Amino acid sequence: MGISLDPWFVHTFAELLIDHSCDHQYLVTVGGGSTARAYNRVAEMLAQRSSRYNGLAKARQVLALRDQVGIEATVLNARLLQVALGNQAYRLLIRDPSAAVKTRKPVIIGHGFKPGRSTDWCAVERARTAMADLVINVSNVLRVFDKDPRKHPSAKPFDHLTWEQYLSFIPKEWTPGLSTPFDPVASRLARQWNIQVAVVSGDLNNLKKLLEGQEFIGTIIGG
Repeated sequence: MGISLDPWFVHTFAELLIDHSCDHQYLVTVGGGSTARAYNRVAEMLAQRSSRYNGLAKARQVLALRDQVGIEATVLNARLLQVALGNQAYRLLIRDPSAAVKTRKPVIIGHGFKPGRSTDWCAVERARTAMADLVINVSNVLRVFDKDPRKHPSAKPFDHLTWEQYLSFIPKEWTPGLSTPFDPVASRLARQWNIQVAVVSGDLNNLKKLLEGQEFIGTIIGG
């Protein structure tokens, strides 16, 4: 999930995790969100205007720079959530999603890993490492649609999709800043390990319903 710079949202999200941690431990992978996108745009502009990036490798260099800047934004966002959680969070932020962490703290916070890997991929890899079967993807969309609903008013929403159905209408590859409900590379990994993904919006009341096993607005992918 991406973290907003809205302190109310970060605080309320942290309290929601704590309130529902009696029987669960949460592995939260924090995305870059709007912070990463803003830094990505500026990094690309600076690189494009610089004479120090030349030749056929320029596009590849710029893409790698954007990716690295986006990863650093996830670290900042993860630190904000750690501040909000206080002593309820594990003391270290986790970079390597395959690292096994042993702690009784109710929340373990991770962030971006390395260029070429999205935080969606990190979330699935952390779930695989912890032998969890569900990833909750909190994003800026209500559900998964077959087309971008901002551009296509007739886009069809889904309550449930198989991985094959979902993968059929999203790009095959991931690039930094890709706008899709869940990264295609992470999706193929989740399919491989039989991990479901719940796509929900940042409406915390709706997220609370999901955590409590109630009916919620969103899309379950997999299964």
